Amino acid sequence: CSLRRTSWKGGTVSCETQAAMFALRPRTLVFGRPEQAARGVAHYMCVGDEELRKGMILRLQAIREEVARNGTEVDKECLAYVLDMEAGSSDKAFQGGLKRDCDEDGCVLPSRLTAEGRGMR
Repeated sequence: CSLRRTSWKGGTVSCETQAAMFALRPRTLVFGRPEQAARGVAHYMCVGDEELRKGMILRLQAIREEVARNGTEVDKECLAYVLDMEAGSSDKAFQGGLKRDCDEDGCVLPSRLTAEGRGMR
């Protein structure tokens, strides 16, 4: 674990707890009822199988295109930050006035830093 402890308003989480939070394998996660899951992803995305497959082939480019086509200015800015910018490099405030990937003092969270001390990309 690269973090000794992660803190948030409610307290701190140890490395052991962090590891346990993500210990489940995807096949053990179940969301919704089986009859709903059987409908598949395309049903809930309201797209046909062909469009879904095209998106799966294009991957990230499909997401960029969809947000460029249908997203709000905030959506576009958020996607650019997540995909193209260093953690903590944006002055935009969200989450009750906090800068993204930063603590209350505006310092980049240790969990969002690389081993060299720069914001993750």
